[in-house]
Amino acid sequence: MSVIYLDRSATALGGFASDFEARDALSSDAIDALRLLRDSGHELVFVEGEDGVPLELRGLGRVVPDVPTGGTEPAWFVTGELGRCASQRPGLTTVLVGPSVSGAAPSVVRCDLAARDLRAAAMEVLAREAMPERTVARTSSEPEPGSAVEGDGTPE
Repeated sequence: MSVIYLDRSATALGGFASDFEARDALSSDAIDALRLLRDSGHELVFVEGEDGVPLELRGLGRVVPDVPTGGTEPAWFVTGELGRCASQRPGLTTVLVGPSVSGAAPSVVRCDLAARDLRAAAMEVLAREAMPERTVARTSSEPEPGSAVEGDGTPE
């Protein structure tokens, strides 16, 4: 299974760690969602940053000072801060956790995926790894799987 990097803002109450109370409070689903990922074989890695990693989470995975910039192996980075999605390494899928930023000013920074909370982010990771996208594109002349197509290319 994959390595999943998480920063403090992803586990904070409401996803965003913009004020003191939200930064210090774990969301109610954080530990359950993280246990689900760990128990399914994923390696959890907490990115320490300036806010540190809460003691409740340290037993669920290892702690690193920042997301490694080297390597291209597939991994995930779950954050509650839009700006953290910028300039991440190849092979790292970024997931923004928290309220939608659609009402905010337009940004050139984009995360690969968005989830309303950490539990939804965990389910997204599990679903995408269980059902990866096809790596070989089907040409337009190939019929859709399960469609009834005659030899001349017209549907029945």
